[in-house]
Amino acid sequence: MSGFDWDPADLKDPQGEPLPTIVDCGSPEAEYKTADKLLGPDQKCGSTYAYGIQVHQSHQLDHTLCFTKV
Repeated sequence: MSGFDWDPADLKDPQGEPLPTIVDCGSPEAEYKTADKLLGPDQKCGSTYAYGIQVHQSHQLDHTLCFTKV
């Protein structure tokens, strides 16, 4: 998607609420890389992705972030 940063991320899942944190590409914490942003509610990442997070924010378009393993 145009204008989307494809940054490495460390994904934590505290209490079932996934929380991606952008990290340096050379960091040992870089487990995943943001790979796609699917616009719209209830989008699902395909089998080529390792992880997906649905994002629901008021006053913004719902979307799903898809991640691949680094």
